[in-house]
Amino acid sequence: INQTLVEDELEIPQYPPEMSGIGFPELEFEFEFQYSLNLPFHININLLGINLPADTTMSPLSIELPKPNELGAPPYSHPSGEAIKTIIRWNRLGSFTDIYAPYDSAEPDTTIINIPDQTSNEVSIVDFFAGMPYDSAKAQVNVRLRGGAEITEELGTIGGGFSIKLPLSVTMNTPAFIPPSGVSTLDTMDHDIRNKIRHSLIYSELNTTVENSFPLGGEFAILLSNKDYFPKDITSEALSAYVDTMAIREPDDWDSDDELYIVTDCESLSPARHDSVGGIYIFDVMSDSSECVEGVNYLVKTNNAGMDILVSYVDTLFRVILPDPDSLYQETNSEGHKGQVAVPGISSYSSVLDTGRIFLLTDYGLRYIVPRFSFNPTGDSERFFSRYDAIDIKSFITFRVASTGVLGETENDIVILYPNGGENFENDSDEMIRWKTYGSISNVDVYYAKGANPIEDNWQRINLEEGIVNNDSLDWVINVPLDSVDIARGSALVRIKIEDLDSEVNDVSGWYFNVYNILPGRTSTGSAVINRGKLKRPGKSR
Repeated sequence: INQTLVEDELEIPQYPPEMSGIGFPELEFEFEFQYSLNLPFHININLLGINLPADTTMSPLSIELPKPNELGAPPYSHPSGEAIKTIIRWNRLGSFTDIYAPYDSAEPDTTIINIPDQTSNEVSIVDFFAGMPYDSAKAQVNVRLRGGAEITEELGTIGGGFSIKLPLSVTMNTPAFIPPSGVSTLDTMDHDIRNKIRHSLIYSELNTTVENSFPLGGEFAILLSNKDYFPKDITSEALSAYVDTMAIREPDDWDSDDELYIVTDCESLSPARHDSVGGIYIFDVMSDSSECVEGVNYLVKTNNAGMDILVSYVDTLFRVILPDPDSLYQETNSEGHKGQVAVPGISSYSSVLDTGRIFLLTDYGLRYIVPRFSFNPTGDSERFFSRYDAIDIKSFITFRVASTGVLGETENDIVILYPNGGENFENDSDEMIRWKTYGSISNVDVYYAKGANPIEDNWQRINLEEGIVNNDSLDWVINVPLDSVDIARGSALVRIKIEDLDSEVNDVSGWYFNVYNILPGRTSTGSAVINRGKLKRPGKSR
């Protein structure tokens, strides 16, 4: 007989990329068959891990079920119709097949051992899963009848099942990023509190005591961002995956062909630096380049279709070091499992918190935080996780403040939202100037001035009547006269200012925008504008 019964190929769900390098050394699959059919069953399972272009890792399992009444072929010579039991264990050493004939024998009659053939790129099942993630992973399953058989009068049966043994004993051969449980939203801070922090904070310090009962040390951190989605890390692979995700989440603003890079120095984000060498549009993240904090990871998107765009930042607000346990159980006994914590690690320390990073918490708009755990590599040393494992963190922050800032009056504030610099407009186009006020500001004046750094005498009021009611917006039909210098340059450089009628509180756009009589490439006037390399329609602000 040579007859295929089952032939299938299944996709194997892989570990999340954050769990790369985590191995489960005690992982074991166990199959058990009990049968009395006089048929030659063969079962083959091949686990394939494929990395393009031509690298394939395979973990094979071959199961052969002997015929119960195969007389003359010891040790299976027993009365026809009696059942045989076969138990197969598939683990880090290979596969082990124990054959019990009859099925209720106390000890196996035969044990067959198959070790992975490393010369053929075969690995154990443990090494197969530790190698994840692959470009693709699949299981090839084949069940067939192959060999001689004899028709008999006796009825026969076959049955079986499998179990998975997965003790929480692990190895970590690379630092692991454990996926966070969720993202928390921080609402805009109360204006009075924000004002006091920004005007009085001199120094801040985090004091921490940690008792770590986990079987390995590492780090716990809180990440902060202005977006509710965080890249896994700042490697090129992680940033590419971030782009792919954002292309799905926000298809109007992202494309899978976009590229992302990291900027950490504020000089590179200054609009003034890019007058002649291109630039980065920063005003989706900050209202002014002075809000930039040195050393923060700023994510910048480029699509080769105009100005690069600052899309978000990811900063470590603070981190807590998790000490290694003082001791582990070396052998499994009545008190604990090998690799389990015997005595937890305890540490106390203080760390200075950068006031600039504290100020990130006080920025206008929503902010998002996410917890991040990472654990130290263990090499081949096993660690055992139990229900008793816990991390106890006690911490407090000390603030040193200036009394004048804490006791002084809260200042009003104005923040320009649009246009804030870097945009391109045609004269006669209709744009909505937008801003946000904090505190008590009833009436404002809106001005424009030509030049990258206009002087006081250059400002001209846009609103016709002095002191319009403050409703955070003003419709502006752009009418900026271009002189010979502007025409030679191709456009006028323009900035706007919003000013409180009753005080000197004001905000100037973060940088200049360009105003053309006719936008480059157009043959007639019109109200369409180009912002950051993308065509926008009349009346639509970014």
